[in-house]
Amino acid sequence: MKPALRRAGWVIGALATLASVAYIIHSWRGQDLSAFASGRAAAAVAVCTGFYLVGVIATAWAWKRLLADLDVHMPWRALASILAVTQVGKYLPGNVAQHVGRASLSLDRGITPVAFAVTLASEMLLLMLASVLVGVSALLVSGRSLALLPGGRGESIVLVGALVALAIAGLVLGSRLAPRLLARFAPTLAQRIGPARMPSLPALGVAVAIYCLVYLVFGAGIVLMAGLLLPSVAPDAWLLVAGFALAWIIGFVTPGAPAGLGVREGVMLLLLGTHYPPAAAGAIVVGLRLATTLGDILLFPLGLLLARKSPA
Repeated sequence: MKPALRRAGWVIGALATLASVAYIIHSWRGQDLSAFASGRAAAAVAVCTGFYLVGVIATAWAWKRLLADLDVHMPWRALASILAVTQVGKYLPGNVAQHVGRASLSLDRGITPVAFAVTLASEMLLLMLASVLVGVSALLVSGRSLALLPGGRGESIVLVGALVALAIAGLVLGSRLAPRLLARFAPTLAQRIGPARMPSLPALGVAVAIYCLVYLVFGAGIVLMAGLLLPSVAPDAWLLVAGFALAWIIGFVTPGAPAGLGVREGVMLLLLGTHYPPAAAGAIVVGLRLATTLGDILLFPLGLLLARKSPA
């Protein structure tokens, strides 16, 4: 990519980052955070933030595996830098800044447009699948039932089944039918972009396993944070893991909520309220929002550092 275009890409990314930070500051205006002014509470949020940073960076391993299956071989550090730098862009409506910035940096690194589009679509479906698998499994291990989810047991089972079926169907149909449909109905476009295919099932399996581990890492950070914030309340670790994973997928599929703002907190409060007193559940939810917001902001300089140390 030409130096002028590269500089323009970084300028756009920096402006999007500033806009995202401004949105974050605006969203926290009027919130009472006095409960987090103590050293113990600050340490709790810091611990959760650390686990969140590790989890986000770890997703680069899944992206690396998906790209490698499409014969695009990239160093992990370069992919981690792209993910880290663009993470804060998710706070703008529609995640447009995040996706545009990630696409620009990916093309700059030599990732082909087809490989980027295919792996991004695969990633979204796999994250949905991993979220449902981890969330439902953790909810059942905790001794709770699907009746805790919004809408009652029957509707929840239908929703969970639909999300899993959608993710699996999208992966299977994409891998088998997309290239054929493109060649059949848009042959000119197919020749222009070259051969397109979905990652193989083994690559998809490795990626979804990594995403499941990432949700567990996020959950571990929340469990430790809850233990520090609420030492007098007996923890329910698996309920905390389930609450985060299921709140993530519901927030993800809800349109018009940047970074799941409001939606995920409501779902987590509903689930955690079955074990934690209302004030305790609220403290956990607010602490998690603080930790993830702080983590998204810190990921930007971390991504710049990884970019400087990664191969050009």
